[in-house]
Amino acid sequence: MSDTVKKRLNFVDVARSFAIFLAIFSHAMIDFGGWNLLASDQLLIRVISRSATPLFIFMFGMMLELVYFKRYEQQGLQPITQRLVKRSFQCFVGYQLMVLAGLIGGSLTPLHATAAALFLADAHFGNILRFYSIALLLAIPLIVFRQRYNSLGMIGLLAGIWITYPILTTLNITNLSVFSGLGGVLFGVVGNNHGPSVLYGFTFLIVGMLVASSLANWREQGLGTFYRTSAIVLGGCGAIIVTLVVSSSAYEVAQNFVTMEAYRAQNHPGYYAIGLFLCVCILILLSLLVPLHRSLPEWSAVPMEFGRSSLTAYTLGNVVLNLIPAFVVGTTAVMAIGMSVGYLVVLLVLLHVYNSALEQIKPHFQNRMHKLTNEQRDHPPSPAVRVVRYLLG
Repeated sequence: MSDTVKKRLNFVDVARSFAIFLAIFSHAMIDFGGWNLLASDQLLIRVISRSATPLFIFMFGMMLELVYFKRYEQQGLQPITQRLVKRSFQCFVGYQLMVLAGLIGGSLTPLHATAAALFLADAHFGNILRFYSIALLLAIPLIVFRQRYNSLGMIGLLAGIWITYPILTTLNITNLSVFSGLGGVLFGVVGNNHGPSVLYGFTFLIVGMLVASSLANWREQGLGTFYRTSAIVLGGCGAIIVTLVVSSSAYEVAQNFVTMEAYRAQNHPGYYAIGLFLCVCILILLSLLVPLHRSLPEWSAVPMEFGRSSLTAYTLGNVVLNLIPAFVVGTTAVMAIGMSVGYLVVLLVLLHVYNSALEQIKPHFQNRMHKLTNEQRDHPPSPAVRVVRYLLG
């Protein structure tokens, strides 16, 4: 079996694309009124769509382990630091574009937009980029920690994060004045934000790294270790979910998971248990459906554009949703679902055109930048030019 066929974990790539698809579909359904029109029939669909954010962060953790941690062991800290800082800045720019789009589209007032730009309030559909812009920087010391203390250290770190939960809950901090919003973003204890906070959101990221570490020798040993690790995660999360169901009901727990102001806004352990349970189930299902040692069919390249350009897809998809007038909504559930799916198709075509054009332009752009660098070695470019090159490099 050739190395070219075995060099990628196809189901992981598909999972990344699926996470973007779920997130944008869910947001489109919100803007086009789909969830309201589905009424009581929406719960199961919404539970699945609400797995988008957990899966998004979980896959980020897997990429840290499979790509960045491996690169750190091979090349040292500097290359991954540069890459993660650049990615953080790109997420920050994407978040600011979303705030601006929300202001133009009318979903944010000027005061709210200013607070959102400073991480003191939420942006319409932009909070995950705010999370990423911070988490990508914190990923640098996390990777160093991972290398020094191995998987056991990561488990200890995860336990340490959740030790803070009863402490912060007991303190019941309700007001940090102007910094309440930032306190909610970072720690999830105050402020009007919809979560997940950076502190507890690292649950998805760390577990994603741990699950990905079980794939270290997949070429030689297959997915046995991955399935065993996944079973442990499912068992632990399942125990928490059963405890919640016993103390209330399955319907109430599911409703709390899908309602933004409930488990997610509270950074409740139930949000993370259900989110991780869904993430691992999706990953296991895809590992069974997607061929491991065979190339994906050619037609799959188009839907895989979501994972290939995840930041571009998420930013563009949600910026446009912020700009769409509020009166553009469906009058029936079928219409709203059709509008949401149609929007995804249009976005997918735009991404495919963008990536195809980028592949053709990039070599010429790199050659031009190389010539400019040589020509201007004695005359350094302005800071503005440096920033543009940094973002496009």
